[in-house]
Amino acid sequence: MAHFTIIGTGNMAHAIGGVLAEGGSSVDYIGQADAGTAPLNGDTVVLAVPFSAVDGIIAAYGAQFAGKTVVDITNPVNFETFDGLVVPTDSSAAAQIQAQAEVARQMVDLQPRIQKAIADAHIDERIAQHLADLQPRIDAAIA
Repeated sequence: MAHFTIIGTGNMAHAIGGVLAEGGSSVDYIGQADAGTAPLNGDTVVLAVPFSAVDGIIAAYGAQFAGKTVVDITNPVNFETFDGLVVPTDSSAAAQIQAQAEVARQMVDLQPRIQKAIADAHIDERIAQHLADLQPRIDAAIA
């Protein structure tokens, strides 16, 4: 059985953790109050926190990331202005995290996949709307 540690207790943390638990995995959650004191028991650690919290998490856990796979779902958007990212344009949140937590075995950046899934959902929504708009014409043509 796989064992995951999710740092964060928000909607994304529980959505991911729920799917993992349903699949038979063991899931530990670390909330803000326990960050730095609760151990990273999982072989895989999911960072389900705002990107601005990552520096503190890496400082608190340091070598505990050794040998673990780290999954990044943070969003490096500038939450003060919402007009850009807080990472260099030629980099990513995952690259910034991996540079700080060099002891991590593997870094998995899910943000592009999440953004694609959101975009795909919007595309599916638009297709469904177009089909709904065309339905009366299809019905009329068949009648």
